[in-house]
Amino acid sequence: SSFLDSFCDDTANYTANSIYERNLHQLFSNLTTNAPRTGFYTATAGHGTDQAYGLLLCRGDVPSDVCSSCAYNSVSQVDSDCSGRRSAVLWMEECFIRYSDFNFIGTASTDFNFSMPRSTTNSDPVLFSRQLSRLMANLSSIVIGGASRFAVGDIVFLGSQRIYGMAQCTRDVTLSNCTTCLEDVVREMPICCRGWNEGIVYTVNCGARYGAFPFTFQSGVLASPPESQTPYGSSPGSNRI
Repeated sequence: SSFLDSFCDDTANYTANSIYERNLHQLFSNLTTNAPRTGFYTATAGHGTDQAYGLLLCRGDVPSDVCSSCAYNSVSQVDSDCSGRRSAVLWMEECFIRYSDFNFIGTASTDFNFSMPRSTTNSDPVLFSRQLSRLMANLSSIVIGGASRFAVGDIVFLGSQRIYGMAQCTRDVTLSNCTTCLEDVVREMPICCRGWNEGIVYTVNCGARYGAFPFTFQSGVLASPPESQTPYGSSPGSNRI
């Protein structure tokens, strides 16, 4: 699991061997044990002002063993990188973790996000951007319409070249919040990543990624003819257009 980014809130700290630290480590144990079973888990530990709240989300395509590995790696890294911080977020390739001393579970937030372009530049930015927008619109509609809040798919770019994409929301927020979050993420893509063959945009409630090569553990069910841009051949959480 490759590290992407993190945010350690430096406005509130805890001390070593404190009640909050013990609660936090209990929280981490609950998250790493339970998240790999369904790919998503929220938990709390402790009571009162030292109660810790947490969330761990694995990318919807990863198998449970990869989810488990990413969960442990994210806990280890956030515990190291953000040691002493009462709130933090850490994103990795296959999962992300968030914890705090206030109850954020089920709450929409735009406070923490990151975006990054990667790989090489593409040959036709205008066409690429147009096709990427079509792909993300389709994936967003699948996310909003499915219980897993996840979608993966691809779309034709030039000739045999395709653009591969993924979109996902955490399962604790409402459909309305999921929709708004994905709209914000998709809107950010051309700002951060225009002209690049790969881009990632994540918040604490949703995320999306695209690339010129497959990067997920699953792909869509059926490929459509190059001239078609309408979705067909879908299965739960996956689609090709």
